[in-house]
Amino acid sequence: NTLNYIDLDIDIIVWNDYRCEILDVDEFEENTKKYNYSEQLVKKTKNSLAQLLKLIDNRQFPFNEKFNFDTFNNKN
Repeated sequence: NTLNYIDLDIDIIVWNDYRCEILDVDEFEENTKKYNYSEQLVKKTKNSLAQLLKLIDNRQFPFNEKFNFDTFNNKN
């Protein structure tokens, strides 16, 4: 089980109570122009953000209590 990602400027902080904060959208918008991100990349990034928010809202892996409990309470 591996979580792979490419950093596209936008960050999400997920708090213990599943509230989340989206950061660096302005950085993404600036870099879109600065580095000439393709329309396809911008669309994929926005879709990925929406998918992550849905996973958080639905408490799905890796944003579920069992995963977090097992990960942070593993005594190995």
